[in-house]
Amino acid sequence: MVNRYRKIVAKTLALAGFALIVSSPSNLQGGEFACQIIGVDKNAWILRGDTGVKITPVKPGDVLYYGDTLTVVRGNSVDVSFDAQKGNVFHIEGQTDIKITKGLAKQLEMKEGRIFAFLDNPTADRNFKVVTPTAVAAVRGTRFSVQSSSAGPTHIATYEGSVQVRARDAEGKERKDYIVLRADNKTVIEATESPVPLETLPLSTNDTRQYRSAISTIEKTVAQSGVTKPDTATDGLVERVIVEEDPARTKYLL
Repeated sequence: MVNRYRKIVAKTLALAGFALIVSSPSNLQGGEFACQIIGVDKNAWILRGDTGVKITPVKPGDVLYYGDTLTVVRGNSVDVSFDAQKGNVFHIEGQTDIKITKGLAKQLEMKEGRIFAFLDNPTADRNFKVVTPTAVAAVRGTRFSVQSSSAGPTHIATYEGSVQVRARDAEGKERKDYIVLRADNKTVIEATESPVPLETLPLSTNDTRQYRSAISTIEKTVAQSGVTKPDTATDGLVERVIVEEDPARTKYLL
């Protein structure tokens, strides 16, 4: 009777095209710890590496590993911290898809969306790169923002410190020429076939207003988050994991 019931459940899930994972915490484990979510406004989800596992909805305390992708829905936002003291924080506004990887520096690959970075902890590793289809912003301990559109330019603004900015060519390679974008300045990088000199522009009133709004959100999030210890064994997410696959490839743990 029990076996018959399991077969019926499996068949129903296959027709729906997804399966709930009710056991096997190993499906939730990633590789090297990257960052922790400390604030969520409304809706977002995590794709765990290349496993096909989607974790939704995300909540404060959830963990991202290098190789994971975070998607923030339009009109929503997520705050992530790369250090326990919450001194290196990114405010991510939707619609944004970010894949977190690691080479010589921590890297956030963003095809479209907007982020505000607050890298204020001098005792932590603050080497970051934000990569968009048209630009690369390399930083070490500063405050800046990057806004990108998959079909348009990249906007980079610096509020404190400095950011090294390079354009990318049509093949995605970084160009040799770069500018150092200092505080209270911004640049716009278009998608072009041939190299174009990068220009530095002063921040507008609207740029400053958006930055102050992001600061207010981050300060509130950090103040309310307290000390949250991530459960890296299961991330505490067993009940919220779904596998979105072709029904023929869906696995069942029943």
